[in-house]
Order: sequence, then structure tokens, then C-alpha cells
Amino acid sequence: NPDKVLVYSMTAQGKKKLDFNAMIKCDLKYDVEVCGDTYILRGVCPSQIGFSRDPIPDPEYYEGEKKGIEFCCMFKVITDGQCKATKKYLNVSDATYAHIILTAESNFEAWDKPLYESTKDYEGICRKNIASAAEKGVQELKARHIADHKEYYDRVSIDLGNSKKDGTPTNRRLHEFLRNKDNDNDLYCLLFNYGRYLTIAGSRKGSQAMTLQGIWTFKMCSPWRSNYTTNINTEMNYWPTMPCSLPEMNAPLIDFIKELSVSMGYAASPKEYKQNPDAFKG
Repeated sequence: NPDKVLVYSMTAQGKKKLDFNAMIKCDLKYDVEVCGDTYILRGVCPSQIGFSRDPIPDPEYYEGEKKGIEFCCMFKVITDGQCKATKKYLNVSDATYAHIILTAESNFEAWDKPLYESTKDYEGICRKNIASAAEKGVQELKARHIADHKEYYDRVSIDLGNSKKDGTPTNRRLHEFLRNKDNDNDLYCLLFNYGRYLTIAGSRKGSQAMTLQGIWTFKMCSPWRSNYTTNINTEMNYWPTMPCSLPEMNAPLIDFIKELSVSMGYAASPKEYKQNPDAFKG
């Protein structure tokens, strides 16, 4: 945020130059187009996937009204070296620096807008985001992101005492805390701030409310389908949001609750909803 891109910046040290291939691996149905300094992946999500987690069930793809979400993932390479396109990847060579600017978008518009009726130019949005970000440059993108993040992050601070372990890798720090029960109150501060970071990054105006895994998952089929488990987990995701002075991050949850009240009305009375959808709002 606010430019809706991921930026990977690499530099060479000494006399050696950068030499690598850049591509995207995707476990979903997709095809790739590589042109000039730009890589485009177009894909589609499964229409249905089983609930079992072990083994991972085979995803089912349908066409027409049951077709899954379509998406585009695109990246551009900015470098002082050579950038050559092949059928499957971009090759960067003889470079002292390379900046990869990546963005993604889908054809999802709203819960009550069928995907097969979507007219959203999601690929065009990707192209616009990439072009705008490339024009700004890496340093400006970074400065804009820091300013955007600090606006929310700096509203709250916590101090439970310095444990002098800030320089210890977090995985080792956790291990030592669990094994030795060392006094490490500052570890609680780290966890508190990590939660704020995830909320600021994962719940922005215009986005969907965070699901069970937030907005990230490393699995094709996440536990509990990465659902909204509204008996407790959705609430837990957002418990600290208002006490941490982050009302903007709470907005997607409020929108979700409003939309849920309407969708439940649709589920209970689909015929009446179609005849008069405004009666279910408010």
C-alpha cells in the first residue's frame, strides 16, 4: 500500500553481475505470456474443492455460470542489464541492479455479483498499477509505503521493559522463552506489534474482511478452507483493532457484517430477494 504492488529489489556486489530467470509458479489452471520486460500470468480458481486436507483433494473446474474466479498476476523488470523474454520466463543478465514490480487482480466484484456477469477489467488494472509504480520508481514507492504504514502504526506504542534480546532471531527467542521461561517481556511487545502489522497490511478499505488465515496462506487447501469461522475466529482477528486505534482497518469487518445480513436474507428467501433486494438492506 498505497500502490498495490510488491517490489523485489536486487543489487550485485563487486565485479559479479546479476544473472537469473524470473517466473511465477502456480498450482492453479493458468497460462503465461512473456513480452519484452513484462511477465503475465492469467489463471482461474477451482469452482469447487473438497474439504479434506490430507491428501489434498483434486480441484474441480467448471465453465459458464459455475466458473471460478479469474485472475491475473503480472510483473515487470526494471534493470540496467539485459532483459530477454522466453516462452516461460524473463532472463536478466549482466545487471548491477534489478527491480521486480509485481501486482495481481481478480474479476471478483461483490458477493452478490455473479462471476460470469463480471465486466471488471482486472488485467487492465494490473497494467495500470505496474505502469504507475514503474513511473514512480522504487525509492518513491518505498517512501510512500513507509508514510502510509506509519500513519496507522505510530498511533500506539507499548513498553514492558527491555529484555536485551531484540538482536536475537525470533525463532531462537521463542525457543528459549518456551524452554527456559526466561523473563522476556519485550517478546510480548513484539507479538503485539506483529498483530498490528498484520491487521494494517491485511484489512484495508475496499478489501474483504480477514478470514481464518488473514489474507495469506501457504497451502493450496488451507485448514477449514480459510473460511470465515464466525463463531469465534473472525471476532478474534478483530478484537485488538479498535483498542489499537485502527478504525480504518475495522471498516472491512463492518462491511462484511452488513453484507452478511443481506446475504442471509437472500438465503432464506431467494425469490423475494430477487423481486425486491432493497427490502433486505439496512
